[in-house]
Formats: sequence, structure tokens, C-alpha cells
Amino acid sequence: MAKMLGPMAMGGLVFGAATSLSNGLDTPFLAQFLGMGWSWAAVGVAAGWVAPTRRVAWVGATCTLLVAVFAYYATDLARGVYDTIDPADPSSFRVTTSWTGALSDLSYWWVAALLVGPPLGLVGHAIHRRDRLGFLAEVVVPTTMVANVLLVTTRMGLGRAQPAALAAHAVIVVLAVVWAGWAVARRGAGPGSVEE
Repeated sequence: MAKMLGPMAMGGLVFGAATSLSNGLDTPFLAQFLGMGWSWAAVGVAAGWVAPTRRVAWVGATCTLLVAVFAYYATDLARGVYDTIDPADPSSFRVTTSWTGALSDLSYWWVAALLVGPPLGLVGHAIHRRDRLGFLAEVVVPTTMVANVLLVTTRMGLGRAQPAALAAHAVIVVLAVVWAGWAVARRGAGPGSVEE
């Protein structure tokens, strides 16, 4: 299991840091890909998909997400996201770091990773199945992509959304449809068969 967890953790490290950095670049298009919930779910599913056993799948997905969350907030700290002017003496312009805020956010998302990591890993591992459950597992990420885009677009409103964010949402939906279509085609005549 240790041989698998190292690369999974490295993937989580890269994903978490890249997501934080993309937020700092002020690029709504890229941030919509890396910063939305579906992409985090996809990381957990991918970790389970590469795992050789169910046990490695759920442990690996959880570890991958825990490392990704840590890397995200460590990068946020390095970028100064939690830095503020000292409220006790604002005229000094002394910068302080809100460790309470950073640790609170980190703890919240670590708990989330502990809760969703195991099921996401098992979903990823189930993609290898040749039955209907395998098919359903295979369409979890594209379904999550569309649901996440609909939720975000509805909450922000089409009239207030940035054009780059809307373009990213359109690309995400197209990718989800292609992905789901590929899953159906790959399984041949029905969701119970997988072509090798």
C-alpha cells in the first residue's frame, strides 16, 4: 500500500498547490476548473481508480485529499492570503498572519476530506467493475461536473457572471457530456459490458 500512497499524496500536493496558485493568478477560467468542488471530487475518484484494491482505494483517496487540502492552505499562507494589518496598531502597517483563520479553514476541509475521501475512492475503484455499478461509478464525475456548474451558475446569476467563468462552465459541461458519452460507448451495448 505504501508504494501507492506516495504517488497519490504527491498528486494531492500538486493539485492543492496548483489550485491555490490559480486563485492567486486571478484567472476565472482556470480557477473554475481547479477550484470547483467537482475537481476535488475527481481527484478522490482518480486516486481510487488507480488503486489496486478497495482498501488502497479508500485510504489512498482520503490521504490524497488530506494532502491536497494541506498543500492548498500552505500555499495560501505562503501567498499571504491570511495576512492582515495588525488591528491593534493599524498605523504601524505591521502585517500579522491570521493563524486562527488558516487553521480553522484547514480543519474544516480536513474533516470534509475524511468524510468524502473513502466513498470517492470506492467510486473510483468501482469504475473497473463490468456491471451497472461500474457504469454508475464511471459517470459520477461528469454528473458532478454538471451539477456543480448548475449550482454555481444559479447562485451567481447569469447576468452577474464573468464571461471567463461562463466560458469555463460551458467547457466543463461539454467535457462532462463527452466523458459520459465515452463511458456509455466504452461499455458497448449496455452498461454491463466493458470493452477491453
